[in-house]
Amino acid sequence: MTITPARSEAVGTVVRRRPLLPTAWPLLLALYGYPLLWVLGLSSFIWSILVLPVGIHLLRRPTVKAPPGTGIWIVFLAWVALSAVQVDSGSTAAVFVYRASTYLAAGVLYVYVYNLWLTREEERQLLRAVAMFWGFLIVGGFAALVIPQVEFPSALEIVLPRSIANQEYVQQLIHPTMAQLQTFLGYPVPRPAAPFTFTNTWGSNVGLLAPVFFYTLRTLEGWRRRLGILVAGASLVPIVYSLNRGLWLGLAIVVVYAAVRYAIAGRVRPLIVTVAAGLVAVLAIALTPLGDLAEERAETGHSDSARMQLVEGALDAIADSPLIGHGGTVRIPERESRAPAGTHGQLWMIAVSHGVPAAVMFLAFIGSAFIHTWRGGPSSLTFWCNAMLVVLASQLFIYTILPSQLPIMMMVLVLAAREEDVPMPTLAVRT
Repeated sequence: MTITPARSEAVGTVVRRRPLLPTAWPLLLALYGYPLLWVLGLSSFIWSILVLPVGIHLLRRPTVKAPPGTGIWIVFLAWVALSAVQVDSGSTAAVFVYRASTYLAAGVLYVYVYNLWLTREEERQLLRAVAMFWGFLIVGGFAALVIPQVEFPSALEIVLPRSIANQEYVQQLIHPTMAQLQTFLGYPVPRPAAPFTFTNTWGSNVGLLAPVFFYTLRTLEGWRRRLGILVAGASLVPIVYSLNRGLWLGLAIVVVYAAVRYAIAGRVRPLIVTVAAGLVAVLAIALTPLGDLAEERAETGHSDSARMQLVEGALDAIADSPLIGHGGTVRIPERESRAPAGTHGQLWMIAVSHGVPAAVMFLAFIGSAFIHTWRGGPSSLTFWCNAMLVVLASQLFIYTILPSQLPIMMMVLVLAAREEDVPMPTLAVRT
């Protein structure tokens, strides 16, 4: 069996044998297998692990094309590497390597997807995998509400030496937990975390990938579309129970943003649908007990003062070493028992750990991606990637986007970049 281009006039005659594994199998493995990887304790490392097969694939290619923004990302990675001179302990070195490897993995995956020979159906398959990943998050959110106290040792946690597995940071990476039980409203509320450790990580993923889910939902048919609509509607429950104001803000912003873009493009029907969906969501929350929970959370500051202290600590740390950072986040002397400065917000983390120039390069890459995706019409993946970047902008100062958000975001962005290129030929199977 061979596969040849159905539109040979676009690229000439190409013949290839069907591979043993699906195209882009490393990404499909990570996305579809994420719940299992979480149970095994490998989910936080999977993107870095995939650099090996992906890197081999790229090295075997006679030529490698660079998608938009690659040069900026390379400079960013170089500056991250430069900040390694500030690492002064074994534990700091381990964390540095972990985070730097995730940045590297995101860049390698970005180039990898751009250079794959993907049919349109295979591109849609990747997007469906991202949508399924989002669905896993919602299922995990409901599981957290039903069995919030469940936690268990992962397979990796069992086999690692106790001296390593019991370290606080390692525990955060490898110990599966369903929910964070918190009582700042005066009573315990299970805030969804699965398949991550923290509710904020769950909320960041849900918010950032929601535009991709809704774009993919438009391309589905039959029972898949009906199931997707059901999941989207049901997602309101764990989203509200997350008590995650950053998630709520990001979703509200993206609905308004999409509505405005639709209006500018003169697309009345999608505008009406978007506004109607937003109103239905608001009414569904307001007319159920979810509304009371959301109102209580809005009126409860809880972490506001702690975040302000972290911001102040981050600014002090940046002032101490603005060019190459500290090689990692920094403990605030008067808050030794709490989170270090640079852990609450991706931009803070980059600026504190790797210096202001690294943060500027990161923003330059995001800005470049925003400009490239601005051109897309409301029915295109490019448009919804642009909306995803709007959500990202709302998260940069309050959430970190490691380990999963950044690699997945880069993968989706490069699919949008491919959409803006000359159309790929459709491949026809001949037996």
